[in-house]
Amino acid sequence: MFLCNIFFITTMLLYFEVVFISMVREQLRYYVSNLEEGINEFFWNFLIINKEREQKQISDKIRFQLAPVIEENEIDEGLIRGSGGLHYCIRSMVSPKYEIDFSSVYKGKIENDRRLQPKKQSNYEKLIDLVSSGKI
Repeated sequence: MFLCNIFFITTMLLYFEVVFISMVREQLRYYVSNLEEGINEFFWNFLIINKEREQKQISDKIRFQLAPVIEENEIDEGLIRGSGGLHYCIRSMVSPKYEIDFSSVYKGKIENDRRLQPKKQSNYEKLIDLVSSGKI
């Protein structure tokens, strides 16, 4: 009886872990804001969840859309545990352009996400924890 209960609990935990992990999907999230009132420069933050090679292609397409990019920084990147090889990358760019034709950048899920508002790098830790644990 005891072994049966342990088997059942173990099976259920594995099931929930697989269901939870399978919720992580390829996606592109972004946030854009004006750097300063009256200045025609916009601050863009992007969260790209995808395979590493695809991330580079998506970043290149974003860079092309925002050209000329005045400044670009990679805030953080890493592997999403248990996601089957998906990585995340949080990247910021400054550009005089306020709009992007996202249909030519990415065909998957695209979402404007206020959690990507400009912050001190240390304040991104909660977002990074959500991403790396598969909750986004």
